[in-house]
Amino acid sequence: MGRTPSPRYRKERDLWYVTLGARRHTLAHGKENKPAAMEAFGRLLAEHRKPVVVAPDSPMVGELIARFIAHCKRQVERQELTPDTLLHYQKYLQHFHDSVGMVEAVALKPIRIIEWLDGKTTWNATTRAGAITAIKRVFRWSTRLGLIPVNPIAELPKPTPVRRENIPDEAGVSKILEGCICPHFRLLLEVIHRTGCRPGEARKLTAADLNAERGIWVKAGKSTHRTKRLRVVHVPADLMARLIELASIHPVGPILRNKRGKPWRADSVGQNLRRIRNLIGGGSEMVAYGLRHLFATDGLERGVPIATMAELLGHSSTKMISERYSHLADRHEHLKSALEVVRGPKANGKGEAG
Repeated sequence: MGRTPSPRYRKERDLWYVTLGARRHTLAHGKENKPAAMEAFGRLLAEHRKPVVVAPDSPMVGELIARFIAHCKRQVERQELTPDTLLHYQKYLQHFHDSVGMVEAVALKPIRIIEWLDGKTTWNATTRAGAITAIKRVFRWSTRLGLIPVNPIAELPKPTPVRRENIPDEAGVSKILEGCICPHFRLLLEVIHRTGCRPGEARKLTAADLNAERGIWVKAGKSTHRTKRLRVVHVPADLMARLIELASIHPVGPILRNKRGKPWRADSVGQNLRRIRNLIGGGSEMVAYGLRHLFATDGLERGVPIATMAELLGHSSTKMISERYSHLADRHEHLKSALEVVRGPKANGKGEAG
């Protein structure tokens, strides 16, 4: 058994000290203050000898991730979570698990996550924000369910996602549609452009979702598990007729398919658009989601009430509209017209300028 350390006096610094473990502690200053040093030593020794309480089942980060993903899969089965959201979590959490899965969860420090993200040099702010959101969700869920006593990353800041400030205009969209050699791909883009639906919603549209009589399609949406409301997409009559025709060909599974009869994947949609942009010289704003942004922006510019636009786009509130489509500032003609209304002559009671 090792000898218990005792206080020592250091003449050159005129202080009493003791070394416990690998750390040196100052007890008192001045050679005459030995009694005070011995008293401080007694308190320090009592503290040092306290047994360390270790949680009997302190889980690793990897275990929390595995249990969270299993929970999400059960939510998908109960239709409380969309499969896309599950895939979103899995994509980021698998990367994180590979890096820090064997770290004790309660010992995880925010700096470890920041350093992990620093190694993802190809990820932009939006991707980084998505990763942190998924990780923080795991730890909040684990804390609420008592898997860990405290959330060690509660104060971890989340990067602000990059907003797409540039959106395509109608001329650009027309060039894109004209550049589509494949009629199947052109129809997919037309559906997004004319309904304002999300690209993923168009890719997963099935025959069972269509209601030709009402001119809509209805299915569980991004926020259905939270709002208990189904997603309703309104479809122009001529476009609905084309969708009904496809539904008769593909009664099961997605009805919008590529030339090989396979459902569209997100990566193949992006590749096709990049190919068309290279041919026609289009800008980076020419992406599938840009068609949805254009739908929203055009509607707001033409006076469609913000609450109505929220319904058409499938948002559960108007908050997202206000935040996401603040890029109306890029449409100078719209703002000039608004300025004329604000600063133009007021109308009198007879409808004439006063």
